[in-house]
Amino acid sequence: SIPKLLPLIPMMRTVSAQLYTLLPVCSQNLSELSVHLGSIILDSAILTEARFDFSQSNMESSSVLNEVKLMVDSKINKQYPNLDFSKACNT
Repeated sequence: SIPKLLPLIPMMRTVSAQLYTLLPVCSQNLSELSVHLGSIILDSAILTEARFDFSQSNMESSSVLNEVKLMVDSKINKQYPNLDFSKACNT
């Protein structure tokens, strides 16, 4: 349903931005996927005259993003134990 999918768009964009320096192709694909998902959701909302509760979506997005960040950080730390991610992102 639309309210369940809506929080995925900003989450996908955030993950895409964080992956850009490590996996640029994956980042680009994820970004394109978020654009397509956003278009589908907006088209569906227009057709069904849906109303969004963005406050609920934002809370869910934050929760999902925190979970994803922990998973991504863990995987990156396992694959690249000597990488200082904060320095890599600031260059």
